[in-house]
Amino acid sequence: MSGGGGGKGDADELLARAEKGGTEHSVSPSGTGFLLRLTEGDRLTGVVEIEGVAFPQYLERYLSVGISIARIANLALANERAYSQLETNVAKLEATDIRLHEALDELRRSNADLEQFAVAASHDLQSPLAQVQLFLK
Repeated sequence: MSGGGGGKGDADELLARAEKGGTEHSVSPSGTGFLLRLTEGDRLTGVVEIEGVAFPQYLERYLSVGISIARIANLALANERAYSQLETNVAKLEATDIRLHEALDELRRSNADLEQFAVAASHDLQSPLAQVQLFLK
């Protein structure tokens, strides 16, 4: 990987080079390294730069290994994003489940209160209803 200072300017320059490339990889201007693009669909998600390989005559072999590693890294990044989204969705579902159980408990309490009211109202209305029936006869 590229050594250097690792400053923001270096990263910006590296990203600019990667975005210009358009392909999965490009050989460095020195001919002793290469740049690998990590992508998800058409979106650039990362860059790996290998520079100053010990045996430039084997650059194509290094590049082949690098491309394989970059594809694995892409897969790992995609899996991490999917897992993170899954965790978020599970947390939301758990919170919704808690709210549903709280609403269900409140509904049960409300139904019990209504049932008690209905029993009391039925009992309280039986006497006047009986008198109305007697009056109608």
